[in-house]
Amino acid sequence: MFGSESWTYHLPGRLRPAASSELDWRVQRVDLRGDGDTGVLVAARFRDGRVPDTLLYLSSKGALRWSCEANPGLIDRGGRPFEKAWRFTDMVVVSNSHGSDAWATLANDAGWAGCVMRVDRGGNSSVQFANSGFVERLVPASLSNGERGMVIAGETNAFEQAFVALLGVADRPSRSAPEERYPRYRYQNAPDGFPRKYILFPNTELIEAQGRPYGHVWNLIAHPERILVEVETGPEGAFLRYHFSSALEPLYVFPSGSHEFRHRALERKGELCINGFAVQSAQSP
Repeated sequence: MFGSESWTYHLPGRLRPAASSELDWRVQRVDLRGDGDTGVLVAARFRDGRVPDTLLYLSSKGALRWSCEANPGLIDRGGRPFEKAWRFTDMVVVSNSHGSDAWATLANDAGWAGCVMRVDRGGNSSVQFANSGFVERLVPASLSNGERGMVIAGETNAFEQAFVALLGVADRPSRSAPEERYPRYRYQNAPDGFPRKYILFPNTELIEAQGRPYGHVWNLIAHPERILVEVETGPEGAFLRYHFSSALEPLYVFPSGSHEFRHRALERKGELCINGFAVQSAQSP
């Protein structure tokens, strides 16, 4: 009967509430092993912070195939492991000749670390990309030569800016751009490759007016011929929307209505500062 209970599985703790848009990536029905059995892949985040975020793959009958904790095994340049405060921020499933892989982005809430973790059909994980900051979003991309790619976005503490990057699905593991400005944002065991592209977004006067180092990536959207990246510029939905081609070639940028509203409000208050000079609207008393 439609809507009837097929099976249940008892998780190791109560899940944190998630928005409907978040559930779209946290719970996916997929034949991950390529054996004809469409199971359920779950990126679980628990209320109890002592229980780590965990990927679980369940069969169509509710049997646990495998589980994989959000613990990429990265260590800092001093040889110290990061605290167990990793959380999943996004996930997509990419098919291959043997089944499918899960690609998950992670952030460490107790430090500056972030990465992309690749989990194969058997639950074996590896770091596909190590970043000197949170990785917030990812979307699949079709490259012009027929290759499959992955666009990821987040922030880098090494440069104090938001970023977007392009990875090839078949490329060797990589890491973020050289961190010469702030050497402390380095891993001792990061992959030695580099992404195909690593693009930094400029910080705006609105971010500086708030006394913040950078704006976060709010959204990453893939269309057939466009990649859209929304980078926060202020509260109340203020952001800049950057438009790229599917190969991550920059096209143009467009502000949200809230961005312009916040800009005018700060101008009237004389709270904007550009190149050391206060900016004040001529309409201000």
